[in-house]
Amino acid sequence: MAAAYRSVVSGWARAAGLVAAVGVYVWRAWPSLWTTVDDAWISARYAAQAAAGNGLVYNAGEPPVEGTTNTLWTLWLVVGHRLDVAPETWMVGSGLAFGALTVVLAGLLAGALAPGTPGVAVLAAALVALDVHHAVVSTNGLESAMFHAALLGSAWAALVAPGRALWVAGALAGLLATVRPEGAALGLVAVGLAATREDVGPRGLLPVLGPLVAAVVALTLWRLATYGALVPNTLAAKAYKPTGALLWANLAYLRPDGGFWGMAALLGLLGLWAGRRDPRRWVLAVGALAVVVVASRVVLWMPGGRLLVPALLLATVGVVSGATTRFGALVAGLALAGSLAAPFTSVEATVRRLDRNHSVRIWNGAAVAGRFLSRRLPAGSWLAVRDAGVLAYFVGTEVRVAELHERALTRPHPGGAAADVLGYTPVAPEVVALTQRTAEDPGFAYSLDREIFERLDVPYVYVGRVSQHYRRYYDLYVRADLGVRWIPPEIVVSRAGPAPPR
Repeated sequence: MAAAYRSVVSGWARAAGLVAAVGVYVWRAWPSLWTTVDDAWISARYAAQAAAGNGLVYNAGEPPVEGTTNTLWTLWLVVGHRLDVAPETWMVGSGLAFGALTVVLAGLLAGALAPGTPGVAVLAAALVALDVHHAVVSTNGLESAMFHAALLGSAWAALVAPGRALWVAGALAGLLATVRPEGAALGLVAVGLAATREDVGPRGLLPVLGPLVAAVVALTLWRLATYGALVPNTLAAKAYKPTGALLWANLAYLRPDGGFWGMAALLGLLGLWAGRRDPRRWVLAVGALAVVVVASRVVLWMPGGRLLVPALLLATVGVVSGATTRFGALVAGLALAGSLAAPFTSVEATVRRLDRNHSVRIWNGAAVAGRFLSRRLPAGSWLAVRDAGVLAYFVGTEVRVAELHERALTRPHPGGAAADVLGYTPVAPEVVALTQRTAEDPGFAYSLDREIFERLDVPYVYVGRVSQHYRRYYDLYVRADLGVRWIPPEIVVSRAGPAPPR
């Protein structure tokens, strides 16, 4: 009777601890709820086109190009459009919900790895909740939190689901593979964890492996049929630099926050050593290493080390679940001490600053200008702009967008070649947006902007410069024959741009 009572009390205490951890996470995520990254609006534009009946394309009526790496997330945004929920509310709200679910799943996974150690689940959830990186990336409008929840959810189900219910782990692993391309590999974490169970033989792994393989095959066949490619176009657009150049670029970007990642890696290795006799922790470690390898192949420009956070989650669970020995408890204690101190260190300030600098407020000048122009541009008009996100989304699905970038996500890169910007951009697009870095910069910040602008051969009206976010301003030029002579004056920050052709 006493043992049963203690079990009930322990269960309620764990539940209360997980709820408290979710509260901490919401508090940590709160400062980021009012902003998104520009790239989130690329996925939103694909979703808007699909909701309008044009398919998952960037420009309606053009050969489709897969300019996203988050198929399931983009389809989830289509649901938001169908429900007529404001896209920023749907993106950020969904990220917050999946982020909270990730906190709970981190606790449940750690508890499954160390069922006899009270407090392990709450400790793992608390460490994830306190981490500023998780808070920032889960609410930036992209698929990160959905990916994290699917990763930890599939791993947890692989450990606790009864034999016949292991298909749940496989289904979640399959969903993971459709959220981001590397999910196909990370889905094997669930397979590996299921393989460590004594009650699951080789044939018992089929319910986990089968749905994962089926999802990968189905997604690949769909991609071939829709885009004529085996992998997303974004991989060719982003992974074009030599390994050495990518390594140095990423190290330079992570350097201000590098101390954190170095300490996290060290604690992860110490935690692995503490639980080295447990094959389940080796599975988590291999998964974390796979995350790092994949992240090293693209430029990590987004705040919060977005592509590295899954490795951090797996390492956190591995470290905390190893607190069954004195050495493991010491490592977990160090992790907790570091997490409690982090909000008061330069790590916090650095991550928050980078998040502010690389994010856009929901009602920024570019969004307002896009809405304004969408009501005045005829269907089939062209907007030429370097960034494929905010301004391109808000001009609407009936306006075609030419991305003025050599590594344009929405244009093909056969063999990794640069996009043919001058070839696909019309000579006289209805709207040209020159990208500037400050409110008063004259001239041109980018050579492609200059080339597109200098070949314009019809009159244009310069309606002013608007702000999107830190170091992102747009000089807007509208073709004179459209009769648009102004934009809302409250969003015009200056008229410092080059004089238009007349």
